[in-house]
Amino acid sequence: EEHYDLGSEVMPSCHRGTQILHGKQRSSGRMVVVKVRQKVEVSGTRAKRWLAGARFMASLPSRGHIAQIYEVLEDAKAYYVVMERVPGQDLFESIAGQVQLPLVEVREIIVQILVALADLHDRGQIHRDLKLENVMLDRPSPGPGAAPAAAYDCA
Repeated sequence: EEHYDLGSEVMPSCHRGTQILHGKQRSSGRMVVVKVRQKVEVSGTRAKRWLAGARFMASLPSRGHIAQIYEVLEDAKAYYVVMERVPGQDLFESIAGQVQLPLVEVREIIVQILVALADLHDRGQIHRDLKLENVMLDRPSPGPGAAPAAAYDCA
């Protein structure tokens, strides 16, 4: 927390004791997203597995379809996963107001999600919380060129 200023919630987390917050790195001014997980809510083997997965993902170079994890920090009360802030909106928000997306856009989004998942699997990781809200589009609405990035909960 001492390296970042934490702001408002990006989105509600479905995991008790976890918040996903906007953040700003003090040294560079870079805007980030910080996943804050309270230690009292996760312990033992589960905590070790989650932390190891986050640290492993942070050690890998970015490949574009997966939000990059910059660093994993901890203090006495919580773990902090600092990750890339993807511009745009999540897939749920993007399609919520639309009756039907054009088939070409649906195909492009699905292909890019599958590429991201294959990349995770190639790295020995699985995405344990894949849902529309965890697929970020790098533009306000889906369409050719929209590039999903998903990696909020890997193991």
